[in-house]
Parts: sequence; structure tokens; C-alpha cells
Amino acid sequence: MDRPFTATSSGLSRCRITVRGRVQGVGFRPTLYRALTERGCAGSIRNTPEGVVLELEAPRSIVREVVDGFGDIIPARAHIDELTLQELEPCGEEGFRIVPSAAEGRSLLPIPPDLAACEECLVELRDTADRRCGYPFNTCTACGPRFSIARGVPFDRQTNAMGSFPLCEQCRREYSEPQYRRFHAQTLSCPSCGPVLSFRDTGGREPDSPLELTRRMLREGAILAVKGVGGFHLACDATRQEAVEELRRRKRRPAKPFALMAADLAACRHLAHVSEAEAALLTSPQAPIVLLRRRASSPACEAVAPGLAHVGVMLPYTPLHSMLFDGDDMPPALVMTSCNRSEEPISLTAEHVLGELADIVDGVLTHDRPIVNRCDDSVVACFDGQPLPMRRSRGYVPEPVILDADGPPLLATGAMLKNVFALTSGRRVFLSQHIGDVSDADNAEHFARAFDDFARLLRLEPEAVVCDLHPDYPTTDFARRYSREQDLPLMQVQHHHAHIVSCLAENGRDGPVIGVSWDGTGYGEDGAVWGGEFLIAERHRFERRHHLAYVPMPGGEQAVRHPTRMALAHLARALGPEEARGRMGPPMGEEMCAAALRLMERAGFSPPTSSAGRLFDALAALLGIRTEATYEGQPACELEAACEAEPDRSYPFGYEGDDILLTETWQAICRDVDEGEPNSRIAARFHRTMADVMLETCRRLRSETGMETVALSGGVMQNRTLLGMAVPALREDGFEVLLQRLVPPNDGGICLGQAAWACARLNS
Repeated sequence: MDRPFTATSSGLSRCRITVRGRVQGVGFRPTLYRALTERGCAGSIRNTPEGVVLELEAPRSIVREVVDGFGDIIPARAHIDELTLQELEPCGEEGFRIVPSAAEGRSLLPIPPDLAACEECLVELRDTADRRCGYPFNTCTACGPRFSIARGVPFDRQTNAMGSFPLCEQCRREYSEPQYRRFHAQTLSCPSCGPVLSFRDTGGREPDSPLELTRRMLREGAILAVKGVGGFHLACDATRQEAVEELRRRKRRPAKPFALMAADLAACRHLAHVSEAEAALLTSPQAPIVLLRRRASSPACEAVAPGLAHVGVMLPYTPLHSMLFDGDDMPPALVMTSCNRSEEPISLTAEHVLGELADIVDGVLTHDRPIVNRCDDSVVACFDGQPLPMRRSRGYVPEPVILDADGPPLLATGAMLKNVFALTSGRRVFLSQHIGDVSDADNAEHFARAFDDFARLLRLEPEAVVCDLHPDYPTTDFARRYSREQDLPLMQVQHHHAHIVSCLAENGRDGPVIGVSWDGTGYGEDGAVWGGEFLIAERHRFERRHHLAYVPMPGGEQAVRHPTRMALAHLARALGPEEARGRMGPPMGEEMCAAALRLMERAGFSPPTSSAGRLFDALAALLGIRTEATYEGQPACELEAACEAEPDRSYPFGYEGDDILLTETWQAICRDVDEGEPNSRIAARFHRTMADVMLETCRRLRSETGMETVALSGGVMQNRTLLGMAVPALREDGFEVLLQRLVPPNDGGICLGQAAWACARLNS
């Protein structure tokens, strides 16, 4: 773009600008049309599967002005990933026009993500002089559903679910004439021509005044299904303990936290402490659920997030959501959780809710705009003033993560839990929406269908398949079958290496680095269950240098659900079987404890594990904080919530070859327990100890290798208490610390690492 433009004798210059990024479905073409028309430019602009293509002809000075200031004239919600410029011969074109979209060719820009309602649309919603006042489906070029309603590319009205709603005369004028802000808005509608809201009770009846009835029933403690953007939510009054407990009973979800929707930012601040960075996330176009520290005075009842210090809160991201809170007597927050049975895919239709979930809901607030692509809400926390993704889905999908080198089209199938898969095209890695636990048959079907839809929308045919090393993951089985059916090469990457590569990829690094990969479970190259790993890692290879010492995992997966088994294993290693039995016999039951000790002697039933996640679980069980897990990560989350603000000291630990020994750690913890130290102090000291383990092991590796960059990944790196102790300590000691800001450090981001690893291997 630094090349000067050649002017003809007429003084005109012409160029073609191709733009990739978030440039479709955000009013990009209408905004550029207005800006360039005002400057007297000629040319055209159109959507293509590869991006927005702009041809511009004007006096040389104006062309230069447009090119140099391009970032200042694009819409606020647009984002440019790549811009290429080609100089052309002027042809004397007159006038500027929007050309119909091109639909042929490979897609590098399938569709934009769903975008939260903009402020202008929300103002119209309550302006009694506006014809869209009280219209719950108000959208414009800058906001509204996108990915969730897309059927094809480019994202035009005829290729999305709004194509079945013909425009009325007024809307057609707004769509066609550039003076209107809905000029070329692909989702515009109004009460005369758009979707219609309805309420259906469990008897199938459709009462009048659906919104008024919904508000009244919520105030009275009812549990309702509400149609959102990517699926239905289950909603109830978050301030009523009995309503939330009843939802838990019906949904069979005894303790896993529920997300809340607050009426506005002020209401959110009554519920929780909100930093500037957290407020920016809440009010962003992505509008994710943000994990916030609860206030002691929060009006939300304890049952929304039992045993936890944080609560997930989002703001209304559609006009319909916003209208739910209208009225002085509405609660300041509603539970707004996925409408499904535990671990199943989120419901898409009122018929499914009333047929399959009739025992959960008292009624359904729905409408006739179809949901084409299922998409759960995203979940994000903040650490160090920056986003820390926990679940990347609505609002972010399908925006790609950009690699620093091209590669062939790939399918990366991800992990088993928190599954997300990825498809690549050149430098772009397109991560799917959140799929969930694909060991569940319904989620496995969701995975297969979502892959078919994603590949169709991207118009990509993978040339290789990459998956986890675990032989029994359903995603590994899918990868094997797909590679055989399509006659494609199959590549497998070790789980914890993929975690570190995901961190390297989003930070634009190749390595080598010191990779700290801590999580719950990952299949190791030696057949053990890894999870407390220190690697010397590059994108295409790694060396395992240190790890938490192995302990048996009594009963394999049973030890995940019953963390007392992991406590028994660690205590038996540190203190001996008899003392371990004396401590864990009462909470486990003497018979179960004895059986678990016998299991530990049988390698086939108790695989060795170095898991950091299971270590945190073990302490939670020893302290009596959580002896049985009802959802993934519950013991560790509740242990973190129990920590006091600042630990006064840490516990000792040691090394033996590659093993990090925690024998002295457990001995010191048991002394504290025997001396009556409170759980809050022990939990905080343990977190400080694990931060010390991280720092000291990285120091040792630096002295051996000279490396001063540390990449942190894995599910344990969602623990902000641990990060808050480890990251400053590493930085103060001279390390550069790489964290994940674009994809989750948990298994929801591992497909990025798989894809980047495969690209590096194929390019090496």
C-alpha cells in the first residue's frame, strides 16, 4: 500500500481493494458506498466468497486519501484481517454502485458471527414515534443474527432464514435507498413483514399478549423456555431461591452454575463486581457471558452458583431479551441457561421443547424465525485486564484465527470434552461453535451435522485430518472413519503438545518455549494419563522434560466423579496406605476405601496419572469441600472459591529426575488439617505452592536451555487464582509469559493447536 498510484493524463487513478475479516453482515458495503459517493468516486463494491472486493476510480489524491484512511471509514463493528491492493488502468467509469454478490468459489469469509443489538436499534425499540417501537426482532446493518440463521454464502437475505419473510414496501425502500441506515441490511424487517412472537403453553395453546404473559409468569416463579439466537434458554427469576431450586430439580442439574442475564449494566453491578475490562466485554457486540466476582449483597439467590465465588452474567443481546425486563416489577436478573437436559445439545424448536422437555417448562416464548445453526452462548473471564475465553461460541463463531503461514485445507476434530472442531483454509483456522461432550450420542450427532454444515458454508474439502492421540476418543474414531472414506492422510498429535501449540499459534510464535500444560486428562505417549506437564515445545515437535509424579487413578474415570479416590491415591503415596485409609475411610466409607486401595494395586484398573486437575480435585476431597463431582471441574472450582485472599506461605515440594514430588506437600497439608487450620488458608497455601512449582520448574528449564518464554495452556489455566500468583512471579523473574486470549486454554481450544501442529508438520 506504500506504492504511489499512477495518474493518467485525465488525472484519474483506479485500484482494486480486497478486504478479508469481519466485513460481511456489518454494513460494510453500505458504509463504503456512502463514504465513496460523498467523495465523488466511481467504481463498485460487492461481496464474494473470498471477501469484499472494492474497485475505486477517482483523482489520484482522493484514491490515496481513501487508501490511507481506509480504517477510518469502515463500520465500527467491522474488523480487517487482511487487505490487498492492486493498481488498475482507469476506464472512465461513472458513478459508484453495489454489485450483486458473487456466490461461486472457495469461501474464506463464510458468514459473520451473530452480533448483539446495537444502541440505535434499542433506542428505536422504545421510541413511540418509531414504527419499530416494541418490535422484538429489530435489526440493522450493524447488528442481529448472522451465523445462527445462515444457510449459504455470501451472507445475503436469500441465503439466510430471513429470506422467507418478503419485505414490505417501507422495508424495501430502506433496503434499496442509501439515505437509510438499513441500506442493504440483510436481516431487516418490521412488524408488517417480519417474524411474529408467540407464547405456547404445555397444552399447545397460544394465548394473546405473549410478552406480557411471559413477564407475569416469570414474576410468579415459573420456568419458561425462551427462544434466543442460537437456541432456546430456560429462564426463571434469579432472585427467587425456590424457582431456581425447582429448575435444578427439573433439569437434574444439582450444582453446576447457571448463567444470568441482567437487565442492564447498572443491574449487573448490583449482582457482581465489574471492572472496566469486564464492562467492555459485557457491552461488546459479542455479548458473552462474563464470569464476575459476586457481591455479598447480590440480589441473585445462592442457588444460581452454589459454592462458587463467581457468577456468569450477560446483558440482553437481542431486542426480545431487552423487552423481557420492561416494567418496574421485573426482577433485575433472570436465570438464562441452555434449554436442554444435562450435556445434551441446546433445543432449537418449540416443538422439541414441548415434546421432549415438557416436564421442565411451564411454557414457551417463541417465534417463527428459524434457527439454522445451533450455537450456545460464549463464556469469557478477564485476567490481567484481558479476555480469558472459557467457551468460544455465539458472537465469535465463525470468525477465523489467523496463522502466520499458509497450509492445506485440514479438519482438526478436537477433544472429547468441550469439543470444538476446526477447518482450515490457507492461514485461516475456522473454529466451530461449542459442541460439548461428544461421548454423548446426541452431541456426537450434533458434531457430525455441524461439521457437514461448516464444510458446506466454508466450501472446504479437507486434504488431511488431524486428531488427538487418544485411541478411544469419539473424535479419533470420527477422524479414522472420515479419513478412510475420503482417502485422506490421518495425523495424530499428543494432547498436551496441542494445548501448547494452540497458545503458540494465537500468539504468532513457533517456539521453542517452555510449555506448561496442566489439565485433567490427556493420553500420554507412554499410555499414562498425563496432565501436569512441562514441555520444551515447538509447533511441530516437543520434548517432555518434567511432570508431576505419577500416582494411580483408582478405577480410571470413576476417580473423576469421585475425587476421594484421588485423595486416597495421593495420600497413600505420601503417607502410606494405612494412614491414607485412616483419613479417607470416613468420607468414602470403609468398604469403598478398602476396595479403592485394592484397585490401586491393579494397573489395568488404575492407570498412572500426572494430572494437575486431579491433584486439585484430591485436595478438595481431603478438605471435605467436594467429595463427589456432579459436573466437570467442580471440585477444583470450589477449592479455588474457598481460597482466602493472600496466602501467608506455601508448602514444600521436591524433584527426583523428571518427577516433581509432592510428598512433603501432602505431609504439610495433613499437619495443617490436624492443627485445625481453616480450609481457606490451606487452599490458598496450596495454590501458592502450585505457582511455586511452576516458577521453580521453569527456572530449572531456563538454566538447562536458556529459554525465557513460557507458554501456559490446559484447563487448569482457567484458574485465575493460580494465574494471579504464577504469572506475576514468572514475569518478575524475567520470563515472558504467553497466555490465551482468542481461544480457551481448555479443550475448547485444542483444535487450533491440532491444526497449527499439522500445518507445521506438513510445511517442515
